[in-house]
Amino acid sequence: MAKDKKSFVIYCDLIDAIDHLTTLEKGKLFEHLLDYVNDKNPVMKDRIILGSWKHIEQSLKRDLKKYEARAERSRDNGSLGGRPPKEPQKPSGLINNPDEPKKPDSDSDSDSVIVSDIDILLEKEQAFNEFWDLYDKKINQTKCKPKFLKLSENDRKLIMDYIPKYKLSQPNKKFRKDPMTFLNNDGWLDEIITEQDPSKPTNVLPTSFRS
Repeated sequence: MAKDKKSFVIYCDLIDAIDHLTTLEKGKLFEHLLDYVNDKNPVMKDRIILGSWKHIEQSLKRDLKKYEARAERSRDNGSLGGRPPKEPQKPSGLINNPDEPKKPDSDSDSDSVIVSDIDILLEKEQAFNEFWDLYDKKINQTKCKPKFLKLSENDRKLIMDYIPKYKLSQPNKKFRKDPMTFLNNDGWLDEIITEQDPSKPTNVLPTSFRS
């Protein structure tokens, strides 16, 4: 990181570069990222994570060059007393030259810290793993995962509350909906119909009518 630079950008398309990693590997990648931007000179030895890290590293280097170019232009402007003032339409009697040189442009407009996006992604990944294990009909995971990650936090909570009740009504996983069908059709909003307990007798005649 450049001197006095306190932030960096993480782009949304990063998800495509880390989607294949496990939650643990993503955590290691995030830790490596923080060490890197804090100039601890970490070395990525995990070959599985290395490909994803190279994608991030190249983006950081490109952004650093842009930042340094902006800072250099700002320093040049400062040495000249700031940006030249516009010519007034009428004499105003004001002194246009500022007393202090213009400060370097702030990079807050483009270099906002969005590390929280990684935390949100990891949380969603963990929620999907819990859903996948709880639903326990492991079919078509590659399509189910992106669908699940797009759900709102409220829908994810409703799903986790719904599944245990649904499994009681369909204890045999063979008869449960495929998970993709469940997600596509908002299955967690369906009414749960529980069959009558077979241990309880039905249509029992009154004692007076028994032989």
